[in-house]
Amino acid sequence: MPILKKGEIEAKATAYGTEVKSTGYVFYSYDKKASALFFQFRNQNGETTDIANAKIRLLLIKNDDEDKEFIPNQEDFEIISKPGGKAKFVLPEMLLAYQGKVTGYIYLDFEDGSQTDDGQFTFRIKHSMITHVLPEAGDKYVQDFEDVKERVEQAGDSATKDIEKAKDDAKSQIGDYVGEVESAKSDMQESVDQVNKDYEDWKAEQEEQQTTFESDTNKTINGINTKVEKAQTKISDLEEWVPNADDLATKQYVDESVEGFNETNEKLNVRSVKLNVPSDFPTLDSAFHEIESNIYATRASVYVNIEAGHQISEGVVLKSRDYRRVTIQSEDDIVEVADGFTGDLLKGSDCHFPIFNLLVDMKSLGSFGLGLYSNANATVKAGCGVINAGDDGVFVNRLSQLYAHEANFSGATRCGMFVDHANAVYARYVNLDNCEVGVRATKGSVVEVANASIQNCRNAILATEGGKVIGITDPSEPDRHLNVSGASGNAIDLTNGAEFVADKVVIENCGTGIVARASSKVVCSGTGIVNCGEAMKLSKQSTAYMGGFYMNSITDTAITVYEGAFLQAESSECHVDGVAFTIKNGSRVNLDDSDLTNCGTPVKCSYGSHANCYNVDATGHTASYGFYVYTGSTINAVEALGDLRVTANTLTSDGYIIQ
Repeated sequence: MPILKKGEIEAKATAYGTEVKSTGYVFYSYDKKASALFFQFRNQNGETTDIANAKIRLLLIKNDDEDKEFIPNQEDFEIISKPGGKAKFVLPEMLLAYQGKVTGYIYLDFEDGSQTDDGQFTFRIKHSMITHVLPEAGDKYVQDFEDVKERVEQAGDSATKDIEKAKDDAKSQIGDYVGEVESAKSDMQESVDQVNKDYEDWKAEQEEQQTTFESDTNKTINGINTKVEKAQTKISDLEEWVPNADDLATKQYVDESVEGFNETNEKLNVRSVKLNVPSDFPTLDSAFHEIESNIYATRASVYVNIEAGHQISEGVVLKSRDYRRVTIQSEDDIVEVADGFTGDLLKGSDCHFPIFNLLVDMKSLGSFGLGLYSNANATVKAGCGVINAGDDGVFVNRLSQLYAHEANFSGATRCGMFVDHANAVYARYVNLDNCEVGVRATKGSVVEVANASIQNCRNAILATEGGKVIGITDPSEPDRHLNVSGASGNAIDLTNGAEFVADKVVIENCGTGIVARASSKVVCSGTGIVNCGEAMKLSKQSTAYMGGFYMNSITDTAITVYEGAFLQAESSECHVDGVAFTIKNGSRVNLDDSDLTNCGTPVKCSYGSHANCYNVDATGHTASYGFYVYTGSTINAVEALGDLRVTANTLTSDGYIIQ
């Protein structure tokens, strides 16, 4: 019997610990003799382990069944290659009868008495839909569909009861979907509210910090003025005494002291300073050295002005302090870096960046435009930023924050914005066109890009490891939306628990519109996906809530939902020449009240999956049927229009359709 479902696991003996590895694999109770784990044993250096003289020990813990143990026999393993360290373990029926999470521990016992712990991994087992339809099949196996068909034909009354039960199950499931939909809507609204609240809180915090900053500055200046007045009084007293003094040297000393004090007083009372580059200082870096050495302590506002025609030859490394009194500006609309420029344009940690009020063209040279390496904050003015960066337009790392509404970080060789390690970026209307990746958000970072333009990238949005990208339309401009068109790869690519929350996104002329894997989440109502290779792919327990979306001119399979994923897409409008919705491997889709007219194949459901198609119009299909079921799947087609592949309300070897 061929193994159709293969879970490949690398078992590595290492001294660096054996953390539990989540494989993401999901097997089903109907996978009888068709699913297996394939082990590749390696040593710490990555070389294959010879298992010719070894016994394989496997301990499986059923985490959702009181941590009961399941220990396979040595005979349950098939050695594929002894010198190559490869072995196969076919999942037995007794294990497939279980439903829930499984944690595996793999060991090797060698003939010379040595032993190794080769790692830990997890996977899940779910009940196939047919298991729910035929509860009498028990926990150990599922009866073949052909037997069911024969039994239905021979016992009409019994079949009728089964069908009624199936209807009840389906209705119950539909009720569950409705609950999920309402919960999803609630989650989306909460996400929107939270984004707006986070932004307003952040804005209020910045304003409060600025007010406090200005207040502290004024207090310091007033304190200086008070001390100056007292000193001037003492000087006046001293000047009255000096003419009567016989010691001319004392008089000269006092005169010099007074002159020096007046110069210092003049510096302390300066409220703003303009430093021109290159007429006052030859480079941007030398201007900042002047600020550090002679101006910062005065608390004056500083304007570093890049004069017309000047090219920036070297970047600036900021010290750990607050530079919000400093503004970098330019006379030219665009300032270029000099040929041969290397490194970052502006970088720092544990600091507030200067206000960035210019647009710099890095000409694909150097590294980052702005590098917020750790606990840094920066503000980029509208129309300003760094274009054509050698690596990333802006790199935001480790608890940093960036405010960049209407900024421009387009044309970056790598990422327009790379936001890593729990940061926050507020960048409505930002321009991230023509980058390799427009936005990359990882490790719990949050990026807000409402109404942004992220066009003609390989990936417009790439989010991983809990990263969250938000593109809710700014209500002040309701006709302008986030645009991720022209992506040659996946316009929106999510993996490992990432989230994308938006509405009315424009996705046109892309390789694939949206891809979500490994428990990622999409909330994106009212979105259009047009003229793409594929519209959407959801897999590995990912979820998408796409109510009211539309798609057409899709050249390949439009939407594929597989490996236990869930798609909520009620009231959608889809017209494609091929397959509109492919649902398989225990996945679920809700398409209530959708218009699927004039598609090649509107709905194709297989391998224990379910589609809720209440009141769906699937007429005008060019394939033989509008609704297909295969291998134990179900479709609710109550009040739906379109031809059915199987007779309605009849259990078949492929599944059933309720109508």
